[in-house]
Amino acid sequence: MLERVGMSRPLKLAARSARAVFAVILTAALSACGGGQQLTRDYFDFAEAYADSSNRQMLTNLARRDNGHPAYFLQLGAITATHVQTASVNAGVSRTRSRTETGGVVAALTTVLAPNANVGISHTEQPTFSFTPLAGKSFADALFNPLNQEMLFKALAQGQDANVVLRMLVQSVTFDWPSTGFRKVLVNVPDEDRFGEFRDFLKLAGLMRELQIRQLLAVDTTTDAAGKQAHALRFLDPGAIGKLIAGTPHFNYLESVPSDLIDGPPKVTFTLRTFDGILAALSTEHAVFEYLATTHGEKFLEQIPPSERQAILRTRWEGNTAPTTAPTVQVQYRGVLYEVKDLLKSSTTRSRTSRWNRDVFVFLNQLFTIVSLDPADLPAQQLIQIK
Repeated sequence: MLERVGMSRPLKLAARSARAVFAVILTAALSACGGGQQLTRDYFDFAEAYADSSNRQMLTNLARRDNGHPAYFLQLGAITATHVQTASVNAGVSRTRSRTETGGVVAALTTVLAPNANVGISHTEQPTFSFTPLAGKSFADALFNPLNQEMLFKALAQGQDANVVLRMLVQSVTFDWPSTGFRKVLVNVPDEDRFGEFRDFLKLAGLMRELQIRQLLAVDTTTDAAGKQAHALRFLDPGAIGKLIAGTPHFNYLESVPSDLIDGPPKVTFTLRTFDGILAALSTEHAVFEYLATTHGEKFLEQIPPSERQAILRTRWEGNTAPTTAPTVQVQYRGVLYEVKDLLKSSTTRSRTSRWNRDVFVFLNQLFTIVSLDPADLPAQQLIQIK
């Protein structure tokens, strides 16, 4: 015979104890997704997603320019994440008593206490993302106006590789000798009709990197009365530089200039690219560079410094059979795979070219942070919110 009885004082105490135990368990469960830990997870999750999205957007725009398509940019604005956590607990104890009788005599008496509980936990996350299409006159000016020359000098002053800075930012370098009226223009354009000018530009880029390595290149900074800074290149020990150029044909960027037309130091003028021009150059140079290297090997590739015997950036790797590093980022565009990676060097090689493509891509993203706009400066109706 079984009977269920109401709660006595001991049972009430047991029920309270059970609820306390479940409350402790529930508190531990909620603390696992508490505010501090949730903030940490959100911060790193959003930061990683933002970094990956930014890399993919930049590589996609390089792929667009490779296909002759214009570049488009979205800039991430404010991120709002709302977290709602709820919990419920219902606990109790039931008592069951049973006895066994034999001939009217109680042979056994058994009491069973059984705790029971219902626990509910829920967590709701509602993130809101704001994207700003970068467009309009302000961004067009940043995208299509030539970069400020101060950017060139600042990059060199900060220790960026001089050859990378020149090959990315500079469209051409002009040397003028006023006394003779002679002018020499080195053009940073891989063009078969004037590959000699491009070859000489690469010689200059390699020389600048060599001077930087030997600490013969300095960037001087001056500040006027209004607080405006100006930068200028200064070449240390001109005699040593002259010997270096004379002894290394790879660095003689004025080899084709008759000596009687060179009278003293020239006036040097840098013409910088636009940011859109940088995208176009980085996306298309590889194919033309390989063509020039194959078609004009002795007159082109073998006459430039070893440090410059590759395109400024390679993102298409079809046909490559040599081992490569893992890609930093990759995208598919119009059925073609674009990747930022480098040829895998031997374990004993520690040259800067081992990270050439990846470092150039990093520098490109750093430049974009300069030309991009603060979403707060754009009209509110241009924001795209996704919830």
